[in-house]
Amino acid sequence: MKILLRLFNIVIFPLTLVLGLLLTLSGLAPNFSAESGSVMALLGLAFPVLFLLNALLLLYWGLQLKWRTLFPLAFGLLHLGQASLYVQWNDSKNADEVGLRVATYNTQLLGHYSGEGSEDSLKQLMQAHPADVYCFQELYDKGRNMEALMKRLAQSVGFRYHAHYQLVPGRPYGMGIISRYEILKSKPLLFGDSSGNMAMWANVRIPSQQEEVQDWTVRVYNVHLQSFRLHRSDYDLMKEGFEGDPTQVERSKGLVQRLSRAYSLRSGQAEILRQSLDECPHTKLVMGDFNDVPVSYSYRLIARSLRDAFVEAGRGLEGTYKGPFPSFRIDYVLYASPLKCVQYQSHSQVPGDHKWVEAGLSTGDLFAN
Repeated sequence: MKILLRLFNIVIFPLTLVLGLLLTLSGLAPNFSAESGSVMALLGLAFPVLFLLNALLLLYWGLQLKWRTLFPLAFGLLHLGQASLYVQWNDSKNADEVGLRVATYNTQLLGHYSGEGSEDSLKQLMQAHPADVYCFQELYDKGRNMEALMKRLAQSVGFRYHAHYQLVPGRPYGMGIISRYEILKSKPLLFGDSSGNMAMWANVRIPSQQEEVQDWTVRVYNVHLQSFRLHRSDYDLMKEGFEGDPTQVERSKGLVQRLSRAYSLRSGQAEILRQSLDECPHTKLVMGDFNDVPVSYSYRLIARSLRDAFVEAGRGLEGTYKGPFPSFRIDYVLYASPLKCVQYQSHSQVPGDHKWVEAGLSTGDLFAN
């Protein structure tokens, strides 16, 4: 038995080193834009799986009390910070500190093609999960009037203020922001491509609770970055597994090309958004569907100088995508100081392929000075 274990260890140890190297390369993925090559981006996608396998190898060697335990231990400690972007164990905080509740949700065209969801179901969600500011992506109005749709959604929760970005005139598709508080100004961010993805911002005036203190302006960004746009055959291929069949080889090439194109477009969109964030004179709040994981170039670029609501107040292993692709966290609430996050939740029992994500923010420090 000992001889078999020794032989098995001879095989497992090189695999431990190779896996550790892949984990390290995966952790470096955020440093490279898609223009540097899609391989690094794909490794970033695999980070949680690689980290988990490394943890299993740490347990394997640790139970044997082998000096080889030091290798997976070192690899794990090196990437512990990035792992915290996927799993958190924050303590519960006082709900009384919440001064601004926000929510983001990709409506998946309100069920226009999937049949899952509708305008009425979205109104019910808004009423079931009250917020002060809502950001919605992939809105679609069958009546072909985005302005009227936004007005109806706002009125369903008793709000007056809303803004939207309709991607193409004459096509009732876009995104919107609905607010309890006055929207002073709104503007689309032009990505300059025909991908169907978009972003916008709205300056929202947060009222002060003290007469002698002025109101505060927060710029709310609603973001929907480039999706992979996978075909049904791509999902079938991932379910089948790769067996080297010539037809699978061709299908795999098509899949890699679509992934590469998406990463390239998303990187450019993230850079446009980053420029707007750098030029913004107000407190920033960024919400939406990034279509990218936390260990990625796009996320790191956008999240620079911002805090992540899940990291600050979330609990457990988080994934916000519910579709046939493996569950990843791709929907975010990011914010700048002096805002603070005291609550974070996501809800899976909603129509469509994305969770409803919400956060409770403390606004006390906005008016401290």
